[in-house]
Amino acid sequence: MKNKFILCTVLLLIFTLTACNNQDETKPDNPDTKASTETTANNNTQPQSNQTKTEINKSDYSELRYEDPSLRYAEDFIIDDSNLPEMGPPGITKINLQERKLVKFNNDNTQLKSSMAIEYINDKLYVVDQKNNCIAILDLDGNRIETWGQLGSKPGEFSSPKDIAYDDKNKLIYILDNSNNRVQVFNIEHQFIKEISLKKMKLASSKKYQNITVDNNKNIYITTTDAVMPKQRLCRISEKGNIYWYPGVFYGETAKYKNDIYSFDAYEVLIYRDEIKNKTGDSICAQGRSSLYKIIGDRKEKIYDFPNMYSPSCLCISNEDVYAYSSFHFTFDKFHIENNKLHYEYTMTDKIKYHNKFDIFDVSAVIVGNSIYIGERQTGELYKLSLNEVNDNEK
Repeated sequence: MKNKFILCTVLLLIFTLTACNNQDETKPDNPDTKASTETTANNNTQPQSNQTKTEINKSDYSELRYEDPSLRYAEDFIIDDSNLPEMGPPGITKINLQERKLVKFNNDNTQLKSSMAIEYINDKLYVVDQKNNCIAILDLDGNRIETWGQLGSKPGEFSSPKDIAYDDKNKLIYILDNSNNRVQVFNIEHQFIKEISLKKMKLASSKKYQNITVDNNKNIYITTTDAVMPKQRLCRISEKGNIYWYPGVFYGETAKYKNDIYSFDAYEVLIYRDEIKNKTGDSICAQGRSSLYKIIGDRKEKIYDFPNMYSPSCLCISNEDVYAYSSFHFTFDKFHIENNKLHYEYTMTDKIKYHNKFDIFDVSAVIVGNSIYIGERQTGELYKLSLNEVNDNEK
């Protein structure tokens, strides 16, 4: 009996030692130790190029755009920054400042706490005041005329509204009613027509619907800024309620010019498997590239890459001219479309500074005649920027 006890003790000791050795062999490297080892190795040897990675040229860059979270990944790549659009304009040495007259309206007159979106309807400004859960209707001098809606979930009531779109052909107003997970449709007299539920989009948060645009065929285009990166997308919802998701992660907004729908992303997103996680999880890589697209059926056709790190916050189009606000440079700039390319012309103002550094989309705008009305989304401050040259008396 004593011998059996000794034998069992010895076998248990051997099993324990073997298990410990196996655990040490499979244990991941300590990051600090690994970093120290790599630093020492680099100090003692000449740097060598990583042969396991493949550089991606600009012409191949589009092949890495994210398509499907379960199928498409860009793995083991290095972006060749040498072919990215140059930093600017506007840049410190290349800015072409042709300052235009900028008027700031009195907040006592506008009574705005936020200006998430601005639309021009029947010679009035319709401003989405998300913090007041209403639509503020102003005249072109910034004076409050009417308040439309209040907090609630009934027709004509809003909860954290985010955007507004006007279908000038069919004379319909679309309100992106975020926290109610719906789009409300009204006629020009603000009479309720119908509700379009957005619950089928299955976002992580109801407040992550970003932007809405409607075409002349009553298709609505919605962009999202969901907390789950693969759900930051652009979708189209038909009049019958059918949802089509455009391929690729898309962090941006849409804009309408005539009957064409354009989209722009604040930056391009690539999704790849993370080597540190032994390719068991996803990691996000956001590049500084932002682009302008034209929506053609079920696809987005790229028109132009904005300057590197431009990060447009809003965009207006009129007569082949594109006006955009850079959330990186804090400038409102004019571009011109020619031969399907976007050319920078000049900067109209650099005096509008957005306040929320965590929100790229912090400025909204709409063109009215020879002016652009600009709202700071988080503060409600409202501006009028002239498109005409400033004369000596206005300087």
